[in-house]
Order: sequence, then structure tokens, then C-alpha cells
Amino acid sequence: MRVSPSWSWTSGSQPKSERAREMSGLRWVGSSVGSGSWTSDEVEPVTASTSLASSSIVNSFGLPTFVRQALAGEPLTVAGDGSQTRSIQYVDDLVEGVLRMLGSTLAGPVNIGNPHEVSITELAALVCELTGSGSEVVHVPRPEDDPTVRRPDITLARTALGWEPQVGLADGLRRTIAWFQRPEARYAVSSTV
Repeated sequence: MRVSPSWSWTSGSQPKSERAREMSGLRWVGSSVGSGSWTSDEVEPVTASTSLASSSIVNSFGLPTFVRQALAGEPLTVAGDGSQTRSIQYVDDLVEGVLRMLGSTLAGPVNIGNPHEVSITELAALVCELTGSGSEVVHVPRPEDDPTVRRPDITLARTALGWEPQVGLADGLRRTIAWFQRPEARYAVSSTV
């Protein structure tokens, strides 16, 4: 799995940052959010016996659908009333946090996420604003298991790893949108959240 220069792990996309390129030969084994391990055909798997026993990767997926929809002039689909919050992080911050975890002696779990919340409605509006899209927001039924709030406590990452996200929401969205406007990006995005 390669690291997309967006907010998500997107199979087949090209990594943008130097840190992401360093990890592009690695793939995540386990759940997309929560504990698992990084592995590669060239290196030994990182498991509980090594430095990355457990890290919680928080809210690093889903946003590409909003960007794709806005750039295509399609309605942005928001589950429920959109008041639920998410704490979105840019992939470069995620990669840096995971690399620091890999280089540490911490067994985990350590939350690697962004503690700044934004509602889904605010996020959809910001994506439309930054893309210059006139897309409307369409509300769809909200899944029963969709959490109302997602805000990680990154105290341990701050204190033990000296890590916290550096890329702000608007800046990260601008970078993500620029990447999605490239012709090759159309092959890296699925149409589902």
C-alpha cells in the first residue's frame, strides 16, 4: 500500500512527501483504524515484539470522496445531519507520527491523530469553498454505528514522541485538492467513503 498525498490511505496512489516516499514500500496489516503492523516484502514485519505494538490511526480516511465530488460538481453526500465531528489529519502528519512510533521503545497504544474537531457539515462547506465548487450538500441516512464525536487524546504522542500534527485543515485541504486536480489522481480514488 502506498501513501496518498491526501488525508487517506489510497491503494495505488503516489506518495507526495519525502516521509511518505520512505514508507511507500510498506503496507498496513490489520485494521485500517487501530492496531496492526507495517510490513514490506523487503523488511521483517513490524509486530508487537518491535517498537510498534499498537498505534491508533485516527480519521485518516473518507475525505477524498468529498474532494472528488466537489471537483466533479457532484453533490457532497453527508451522512445524517452533518453535526457529527471528525478530527482530520493530513497524511504527512500521520506518517511522521508512525515513524516516530517506530523509532521509539513505546509498546502503545499511542493515538496518532488530530485533536482539532470539525463538523462534517463544516468540512463539506470548506471543501466546496476551497475547490470553488457550487456543489450542494445532500444528506443521506446515517449509519447506526457512526460515532457522534471523534477526537483523539494525543497527550502520549506529544509527551513521549514529541509529535503533534503540523498541517492545518485548510492548508492540508489545499494540498489535497491540488493533488486531486492532477490527471493521474482519478485512478487513485474510489467513489465510496
